[in-house]
Amino acid sequence: MIRIYKEEKIEGIDFYTALQQTSTQLLPKPVARLFSTEIAVVYYALFKWKKRALKENEFSYHKKSGTPALLGAMIFIVAVETFVLHILLESWNPIMAWVLSGLSIYTLLQILGFAKALGQRPIQINNEYLYLNYGILAEAKIPLEAIISIELIENDEKRGVQLSPLGDFETANLMIQLNEEITVHKLYRKQEKTNIIRFFADDAEH
Repeated sequence: MIRIYKEEKIEGIDFYTALQQTSTQLLPKPVARLFSTEIAVVYYALFKWKKRALKENEFSYHKKSGTPALLGAMIFIVAVETFVLHILLESWNPIMAWVLSGLSIYTLLQILGFAKALGQRPIQINNEYLYLNYGILAEAKIPLEAIISIELIENDEKRGVQLSPLGDFETANLMIQLNEEITVHKLYRKQEKTNIIRFFADDAEH
């Protein structure tokens, strides 16, 4: 896997994309995406601390949205619940207390990984494709020739598929219309086909 990963990890391809390509070559498709997601969660949560500088063809979507604050609140709530629940269960069943605490700690790790990946996987565009990324929670690869229009919208617009899996907790300020259906890949192999995608970008007018 390391050998194939190094071959796949070319300039311009981020860690998660290269990891998915590597996993697909070695594992059955149903397993590859799950495996990639779990490895990426640990990587972004524990090892990717350096802030990524955006290139001219990259656009952020996490600086002005409420998603980081929402995920931060989730981390705080899970941490408090883990501490309280552990104290309550320890006198009754220490083993169960540590099992549940371990699961909660891994949940914290997942949420942290999801949050940090937002800044590491920006929206990208090149001469052929528009890559709509939402951390490791969602992504779509769109051929430029399939794009009919990209327009500013209000958050109450509910047409098509929203890129963010957080639904109504996340705003959307852009909508892209396509002349063909593409697949939006979401967390843990969930897929949605659509020709309209709503998403958020920090500098939407640009």
